[in-house]
Amino acid sequence: MFNLKSIMKHVIPVALSTILIILLLSSSSVVFARSKSYNNAYSYKKHGPTTITPTVTPKITPTITPKITPTVTPKITPTVTPTVTPKITPTITPTVTPTVTPTIAPTDVPIDPSLSGFNKAVYVKNFGAYGDGIHDDTKAINQALNSGADAVVFEANASYKANDYISMDTPGVTVIGNNATLFTDNDYRSRTNFYEWFFNVVASNITINELNLEAKESILVGYKTQFVIMNASNVTVNKCDFTIPSTVLSGGASHAIEYSNLDLFTGWHNIIIQNSTFTNLADTNAGVCAEFRDIYNKGASGLSFTNNTSTSNCHDEIIAMFTGSTTTLSDISVTNNYINAIAGNVSIPRTLGISLGYDGFGLSNITFTGNTVNLFASYAGIAVGDSDNVTVSDNTINFTALTNTDRASVFKGSTVDNNINVTNNTITIASNTTGNFGGISDGYINFTSNEITCNSVVTDALFSNNSVVKGNTIIVNSEASRLGNSLITFEGNNVTFNSTISTMFEFYNKTLTSDVNINNNTIVCRKDSPSNSTIFMLNGTTINGNVFSFSNNKVTTPNSSTAKSFYYMAITDTTTQKIVLTNNLLSNYSNTYVEGGITPIYNIIYA
Repeated sequence: MFNLKSIMKHVIPVALSTILIILLLSSSSVVFARSKSYNNAYSYKKHGPTTITPTVTPKITPTITPKITPTVTPKITPTVTPTVTPKITPTITPTVTPTVTPTIAPTDVPIDPSLSGFNKAVYVKNFGAYGDGIHDDTKAINQALNSGADAVVFEANASYKANDYISMDTPGVTVIGNNATLFTDNDYRSRTNFYEWFFNVVASNITINELNLEAKESILVGYKTQFVIMNASNVTVNKCDFTIPSTVLSGGASHAIEYSNLDLFTGWHNIIIQNSTFTNLADTNAGVCAEFRDIYNKGASGLSFTNNTSTSNCHDEIIAMFTGSTTTLSDISVTNNYINAIAGNVSIPRTLGISLGYDGFGLSNITFTGNTVNLFASYAGIAVGDSDNVTVSDNTINFTALTNTDRASVFKGSTVDNNINVTNNTITIASNTTGNFGGISDGYINFTSNEITCNSVVTDALFSNNSVVKGNTIIVNSEASRLGNSLITFEGNNVTFNSTISTMFEFYNKTLTSDVNINNNTIVCRKDSPSNSTIFMLNGTTINGNVFSFSNNKVTTPNSSTAKSFYYMAITDTTTQKIVLTNNLLSNYSNTYVEGGITPIYNIIYA
């Protein structure tokens, strides 16, 4: 018989063990199924759907979610970040930085594109110049000009004060003035510390553009000329203004001093002065707008003075050219300028308007062409002196004679023939009742194809002393003493006297050195002279074997009760001399006179 209590003691543990085994086996099957489901889900993302049993899906969902998140995230993050960042940063930074940095420095490579052609350009402000018209900028400007840079720039329209002189000692510099003004005033070095020039160019290959110099002092200071070039070659001054106003001596200083704008002093070559303005209203007893000289006879040559405007009321010439003692100055061209030499109010009356050389030491190869000229002078408008090869052509010249005991002429030439030619000019002589106008030309000058209007009384002769006068049109509106005195040639001219004329041609006490030809002229006298008038006079003349010819001329005068003479002759020769008087048409000039009668020394040819 079985004991139930004993059976239960042994059976129940076995049964529990069996159940536990079954449960463990069932749990392994589930775990295997979950693992297979995860692998098929990953395969679905890559390859599409699989044959996973639908009953497993709801059990897989809570298991897969936490496993995908940590797997995908770490793969994306490290891949993108290191790839983008290192490629962008090193490429941009080194390219931009070296390009921008050198352009910013103004001293070495200025931003202004107009300065790109220079090796090195500097600004005067980089050397401490204020340009405010208050501070003394002398030191800064001198340092900039001599810094070794080939371009020196002034601030546009700035005003720079200088209390001492400026000197360009370094060659190869271009000054870009930008219409700035460099001025002197009462603070400039004193008269007891005198140095002749303010702005000095003593180096070669210099160009100065658009820089203005102005004298603002009202008392005497330690210079007399604003700008000088000496011992230098290849210098250009362009679009600059040089101003000495009337107020420079308003502090009561004597006008018996000198003030000048420009001086080419000595040893200069190949200079260009153009498109500039020179104003000198100091009204002093000495001073010019521009003087071109070689004072130490070092030799100076090659000047173009073109398209400038000059105005002066000082005693000296407005433009002066001269040397020390010999002819060392040559090849000067003065063209297309406006030149206004007006009379001063305080200073001694101007003697010369323009000098193209002095007596005894002239210049060589001078051209004065295309200028408009207004000249007030007591001796001469334009003096040539002993210069040679001078051409004065295509100018408009207005001349007013000032009061003087000497007779003033528009042109003063030499006593010898140096090939001086005055041609194609328009010349007007103004009336001045207090002036003493002698005539147009005095000396050896070839005077051809000019248009001349004389509104002044002529106290001597329109043309004197060996002039050659050809093809001119001459109108004289005031009384004239003579038309020609001791001429060599007077041919092909048209002359009209709207007032009286005394003697047309005279050779008083003249010894001829060449033939004299007065031929092919038309001379009209519109007003009768109350005194006897004579066409030509050989009074005290020595013909000296030359031929005197007065032929093919037409001379007319109004009918008059006053006798008029063709000629008066009293030659001093002792041998027979030839005088040709053919084919002339002379109205009312019927009288003739030969002192002592016609003797064998007169060989007069009428046909």
